[in-house]
Order: sequence, then structure tokens, then C-alpha cells
Amino acid sequence: LSKHPIAGSPVMPFGKADLLIGVDALEAARACSPTDTLRVASPKFTHAVVNTGKTPTILTLLGRDDFEPEELAGIIKSQCRPGQFFSFNVGDLCERLLDSKLYANIIMLGVAYQLGFIPLSYKSLTLAIRHAVGREFERNYRAFNSGRKSGRRSDLLGVGVRKDDPKFAAYMSNVIKDWHKTGFILGLEKKWGIPQSPYLVEQQAKYK
Repeated sequence: LSKHPIAGSPVMPFGKADLLIGVDALEAARACSPTDTLRVASPKFTHAVVNTGKTPTILTLLGRDDFEPEELAGIIKSQCRPGQFFSFNVGDLCERLLDSKLYANIIMLGVAYQLGFIPLSYKSLTLAIRHAVGREFERNYRAFNSGRKSGRRSDLLGVGVRKDDPKFAAYMSNVIKDWHKTGFILGLEKKWGIPQSPYLVEQQAKYK
């Protein structure tokens, strides 16, 4: 994002990260541990956006250990600046809007930007995304703006569905399809001044 070389180190000083984006809640919690030499977060400096979707470890898969992302999110929150923490199940959102969890990091970047955790302009960030992903820009651009929407109104996009409740899952799937059909999400883009997403236009034509 700079036109000139920046002299510095990629190593974060102990407990002085301004922003923690925790795609994996377990690793994010380790980054907050007071006993960990790699601790980056602290209540004095850190803002955080954390994914509460569960990523099983090998020990979890073997049945030897377990953890709850929501509990870890509470631990991380206690090590952040008051009121500067946001958590949600980004995997569910990714799969519903983009049919893949590959865009989780970009969605979380959008949330962090919308909440004011990243002191850069919208133009600078979108140019950086375009430079980084090349031909995959449209999908990543949509993911970034979906994160922005979720940051402003998480009640509109972040919906938790129990795995053992297929009826509710089917209901929510129909709700999402109806949003596409009626242009509801396109309307939100217009309302919030977000450039229209070609993917949303495509989905509206698909379900119309």
C-alpha cells in the first residue's frame, strides 16, 4: 500500500498488535495467552475480528481433546480493547453467499474495515485486493463487501443453523434464495453506497 519501501520487521512486539483477525479461534486464543512468547494481543492496543466456526484439530478428530470456539472468543475478547471486538461464524456466511469457505479471510478483512479497525481508505484496500488476487478479484471483492455489510448489520447476514435441524437449515436456504430473487441484498448495497456486485446480479437472474 506504500509507493516507497518500508523499513521494518514482520515480527510483532509482545502484546502490541493493533488488530487481530482470528480465522481460527484456537490460534487466535494462543495469540492472547499471557504465557505465550508469541503473544500479540493486549487490552491496551488490540482490536479483533474472530471466526467462531470450529476448525477441528487432529486431537479433536481423534476424540482426545475438544474446545468450544464461543468460549475461546470470550477469552480473546477479554484481551482486547473494550468494545473493539467482533465475532461471528464466518464459515456459514461464506458458504451461503459464495459457496466456499475460501473467502473467510477477505470477509473478515471487510468486517474489520467497516468497524474502523483498519485506518486505510476503501480505494487503497480494494486496489490491494485486486493486486493480490488478480483474476479472482470479483469474488474476493464481493467477499470484502459482504464483510462490510456483516460488520454493520450482522443480524442480516450471520445466521447460525444447528446441524441436527435440517428443517430450519432448509428454511434459511429458502430465505437466502428469496433475498436473491427479490434483490434484497442488492438493495442493501445501494443503500450503503457499495458498488453493485456482478455475482448478486447473476444470482437475482438465477432465482427470479
